[in-house]
Amino acid sequence: MGVKYYFTRLTSLALVGSFEEYDCVGYTDVLAGIIRFEQRLVPARSGVSPCVNLALGMRSPDYKLGHTSTDSQSEDYIMQAGASCDFMITDTLAMVFDVEYCGIVESLSHLDDMNHGLIGRVSFTSYWD
Repeated sequence: MGVKYYFTRLTSLALVGSFEEYDCVGYTDVLAGIIRFEQRLVPARSGVSPCVNLALGMRSPDYKLGHTSTDSQSEDYIMQAGASCDFMITDTLAMVFDVEYCGIVESLSHLDDMNHGLIGRVSFTSYWD
C-alpha cells in the first residue's frame, strides 16, 4: 500500500509500505518501506501507459537474511529496477503488469552477497483527482 505524487504528468515519487507474512521456515513477519522513482513514457490514464522505475528501501524481518535462526534482528536493504504498463479498465481504474529486478542485501558493504531475482506482478491502481 502506498501513495504516489506526480511532479509532472510523467514523473512521480511514491512511498510504499508493506507487511508480509511467510510460513516457509517457521512463522516470519516482514515490514518494509520503499521509496520509488517512476518515469512514465506516456501520461497516466492514457489507455496504455508504460513506465520505468527505480526503488530503494529497507525491510525489517524477524529473521536475519540467509539464516534460519531468529536470534538476531537486522534490516535488509532493497534495491529494485523495473518496468510496468498500466491498462485503463475504466476512467479511474487500471490493471498494472510489471516486472522488477530486485536485490536484497544485509549491508551495503556486502553487495557481493546480494540475493537477487525477478519479480512479476499483476495489480490494480486507482486514480483520482
